[in-house]
Amino acid sequence: MLTTTRKNGAMFAWFKNQHWLAASLLIIVSILPFFMTGAFHDSQRLITIIALGILISYQLMHHQKQPKVLLISLLLLLLWGSVLTLNSLSIAWSLIELLLFATLAIGIVTTHYSDHHKTLRLLAGVFALCQAIYLLRALLNYSFILIHQDILDVWNVIDGFSNIRFYAQFLSWTLPFILAYIIIHQQDKLYPWLLAAVIASWVLVLISGTRAFLFGIAFSMIAVMWFTPSLWRSYAKAVVMTGLSGVLGYVILIFLMPMLFGLDNSAALNSTVNRDFTNSSGRVQIWLDTLSIIVTHPFMGIGPMMTAMEGVLDKVAHPHNFPLQLAAEWGIPFASVVLLCITYMGWRWRNIIKAQPSEREALAFPIVAAISSAMGTGLVDGILVMPVSLFYMTIITGLAFSLWCSWVKTSDWLTPPKIAYRTLMIIPLALIIITASQWQHLSDNPSPHQLEPRFWADGKIRLPTNNP
Repeated sequence: MLTTTRKNGAMFAWFKNQHWLAASLLIIVSILPFFMTGAFHDSQRLITIIALGILISYQLMHHQKQPKVLLISLLLLLLWGSVLTLNSLSIAWSLIELLLFATLAIGIVTTHYSDHHKTLRLLAGVFALCQAIYLLRALLNYSFILIHQDILDVWNVIDGFSNIRFYAQFLSWTLPFILAYIIIHQQDKLYPWLLAAVIASWVLVLISGTRAFLFGIAFSMIAVMWFTPSLWRSYAKAVVMTGLSGVLGYVILIFLMPMLFGLDNSAALNSTVNRDFTNSSGRVQIWLDTLSIIVTHPFMGIGPMMTAMEGVLDKVAHPHNFPLQLAAEWGIPFASVVLLCITYMGWRWRNIIKAQPSEREALAFPIVAAISSAMGTGLVDGILVMPVSLFYMTIITGLAFSLWCSWVKTSDWLTPPKIAYRTLMIIPLALIIITASQWQHLSDNPSPHQLEPRFWADGKIRLPTNNP
């Protein structure tokens, strides 16, 4: 009996550390969708929403003091978003988007780590482990292509995401984070494995042929120079060196190995070096169509998630640009307030780091590299739409918020009553229930439509039959 109690106590103590819970959920999100029925994107969405709900529920049960101004601002934005939802083309679908963004916001502002050095190391290791899972799947797929002498197509190599562009979004969060960590921890025992994960990530992202990732990396180099200037040269050098190593791996896998095994690599080349990189892949037209929506609905927008409504945008379910998406769906005033808040927080973050650069730059460095990379990607891609990307955003941005709280000393804080935190649990739990019921419905009734992911794999909202 005593032994059992000790074991249960040890397990509770293990999960009592929030960073271990977050790490465990990241691994689950990377593995479990492979074993589920239904469209892969849909299963990934379901597992991610459940993981978010578990993490946030834990954080709400261990409530902390919060900045008063932040709580008031978030409450006002929630009320504003509720009004916009009631004005939407589809209140039900917009409510899901409102619940999703509210869940993400709660997840970020309730993140509080006691040991940020340990958390950074753990997250870098787990990010690399998740990458190793996807890498193993890709190597197995590549090996089977070699064995069966199939056409080498990168879409049949990269696995773990319903679209290889979504894999690049995952790397936009994780690769800069790991790279920044190993730059300042070169004596860490994990260094060789983390470096190998970075190089392998470069190989696969170049194989995927995505351009948004490269845009994000360039954006992160500018941000690192601005926020953590003493580390910029090291970061730029590491990006170039690991990137060149990735190019070498790309040449081996796409050119050398097919030549040795006599494989047809034309499909792989057409997805990468033979692509017309001057072509926007329709994005310019998408952005022009989105601007037209903004001009037509400047104040209230068309409603959260409504650019996924059939007939709003021609072939896609989101504008591939987060500021434009925010303005089109939530209105110019709401988007302006959100973007101004982000700008202000960025300015404050830089000043807080500058106050004690010798101590704070090293801690902020991986976070700055990751968030700025994702923000750059979000200007040309739907990184703030896809499920796994949103989970990584919550964890990394939450870590930034936790650091902020540990650095800023002010008396203008308050501890909301327990009942307030318990009430907030309704939001992620409601999102889980809705997501699970929709997932079950989609599993039982596969959609005949083309896959255009927004919330589900069949991302176009078709009323009234697709109303949740």
